[in-house]
Amino acid sequence: MSKTRDEARAVERDVTALIARFFVCLDAHDGAAAATLLASDIEWITQRHGTERGAAAAVASIAGRPKGSVSRHCVANPVVDAIADDEARAEATVVIWAIDGGDTPARMPVRMGLPRAILAFHFRVIWAADSWRIARLSSDLVFAAG
Repeated sequence: MSKTRDEARAVERDVTALIARFFVCLDAHDGAAAATLLASDIEWITQRHGTERGAAAAVASIAGRPKGSVSRHCVANPVVDAIADDEARAEATVVIWAIDGGDTPARMPVRMGLPRAILAFHFRVIWAADSWRIARLSSDLVFAAG
């Protein structure tokens, strides 16, 4: 694989946008939109719920979050490396603010405390048909609240 600098920058831009869109979908509890970003056989290793395998399981997890839960995943320092024409790896630091709630939608704005955690996220993305898709997602806890 030999990409020109412009091609490598395009991969970096597209994958960085993919990562941001994923966390927007997660915070919005929008499983349907998230489905467009995931490989059908995604492996998603979460800090709180273990491993989700397959896009259907990941989408159900996202859409099934309690309506009263509010979160914001703030993505920083994304680094993307194209390792093949149809594959890239990425890392990003993510600061998470979250409030767990019940089934009643939260009223905005919610009272904000300290971040819940800071994690190092690791992505494997693949080119599938006409777009980049997340094929594997995992994270390492760097800082925890409390």
